[in-house]
Order: sequence, then structure tokens, then C-alpha cells
Amino acid sequence: MTLSAQVSAVDGSRHVTANASGSLRDPEKLGRRVAEELLDQGAEAILSAVRQRPPAAP
Repeated sequence: MTLSAQVSAVDGSRHVTANASGSLRDPEKLGRRVAEELLDQGAEAILSAVRQRPPAAP
């Protein structure tokens, strides 16, 4: 199984990506590995900025 993930700034100015392959028997391990790679590349800063934005008008 292969998992690809991306975290992007709302304005598109910054993004990080991660890809990993692993066993179908342990998808959680694969997810953790990809998440850790995203965090190592700075995903937390991007997500923090997204969380601080005011909600969009309906």
C-alpha cells in the first residue's frame, strides 16, 4: 500500500508532501510514518496558521 499526503497553506504559498509504502497489515504504522515526515518538513506551522484564520463567511 502507498500513502501520499500534502499539507498546504491556504494561499498556496507553502506546502509539504510525503509518500511512503508499507504493508496492508499495518496501515496505522504507514500513516504515522507519513505524518511524522510531514511534521519534520514543517506541517505544524502551516496547520497552526490555518487554525488561526477566521472562518470563511457562508
